[in-house]
Amino acid sequence: MELNENQKKRIKNAIESQSFDIEIQNLVDEGFTKEEATLKMNQEVDLQKQLLSEQGLASNEIEQKEYYMFIALLSIAIAGPLWNINFPIWHITSVCLSGVLGYFLFKKKPIAGVAGSSSLALTFPFFYNWYISLKGELMFAAEAMIPLFFSLCVSALLVGISFKIFYSNTNK
Repeated sequence: MELNENQKKRIKNAIESQSFDIEIQNLVDEGFTKEEATLKMNQEVDLQKQLLSEQGLASNEIEQKEYYMFIALLSIAIAGPLWNINFPIWHITSVCLSGVLGYFLFKKKPIAGVAGSSSLALTFPFFYNWYISLKGELMFAAEAMIPLFFSLCVSALLVGISFKIFYSNTNK
């Protein structure tokens, strides 16, 4: 005997509420033997475990890709000032590349992603040069975190404003 959709839904609910004995008894009442009911329940439990495992692996893979894209975004934003690249084409290219990465990082909210990531690449050189001019000397690479923090604050502000303007009527 095979399980119908209603029975499968009840088994799924039984898995979530951990009421296996009750559901096995319900299956027995519907004509299954106790062994068949236990076997069907175990098969559904194994199927649910497999589905949850596949979903977990897929979400981990997506998170890992997003992490690497974020690292690439930060690298592009800070590469020019840290390596003293002062060509205008570099700044234009870094802003464009950051915009593309922001688009793919925030696929559900692409305008906010492009605005925030582009502003990071656009503002970091200014904050970096401002910080150097205040300090009066070259800084260590670790000190680049201070102007990066300011740039991230501006970018976060722009992302927040973009969310409010363009996505205020949609689910976040």
